[in-house]
Amino acid sequence: MGEFVVQGQSGNRESYRPLDWGLVPDAAPAAYTAAMKPLYGYVADLDAIEQTGHDNEENVRDCCRILKKSYVNRGHRAYTVSEEDRQAGVFPVISTETGGRDLTAYHGGALTVDLKADRIYPTGESPAAFLKIANTWDYDVCIVINLGSVGTERGLPTYLADMRSAYEGTLFYGGGLASDADCARVSEEDYDGALVTTAVHHGAIPLDTLQRGNYP
Repeated sequence: MGEFVVQGQSGNRESYRPLDWGLVPDAAPAAYTAAMKPLYGYVADLDAIEQTGHDNEENVRDCCRILKKSYVNRGHRAYTVSEEDRQAGVFPVISTETGGRDLTAYHGGALTVDLKADRIYPTGESPAAFLKIANTWDYDVCIVINLGSVGTERGLPTYLADMRSAYEGTLFYGGGLASDADCARVSEEDYDGALVTTAVHHGAIPLDTLQRGNYP
């Protein structure tokens, strides 16, 4: 956001600030990514999602060139997965927040399943019921992001297993992970990966967890 990697809590974007503390004192996207050295990354262009008109595309591309595989949320209301992106390991993202009412219209890439107050945002559906329907859609990956838990380190929801049981494809979970034990539980529930940031900077999840790619 505003050409910086930012951090905040619970999806309150107006309070997000540059992540210039913790392990990396540089919030410039390429410098931050190069210093953290993760194998995989989820990159959200918050300015594009909020439609502020600020262009972060060069920063997004700089991050993706460093990562082995990237899931990139540019706030798209439509997209085509290009061969260039596929070769570069870049998965464009459609989210329930910005994708509109017809999420069946997209093919390939990733679907971000956004949660607020334990329901699908913005429609208010049950996460497990929504994911069961999503099995029939043509996405490569689904990524559940619990917006209310992002940056809080409050731990995992009680319905983690229900969501995994409901969805048959590749599924990641993000939001609130507070420890290596939380990462291990996500793996034990048969998720294909987890999104982590704040707990890494606080030292609760070892940096080499990202660098080994155990929980992309």
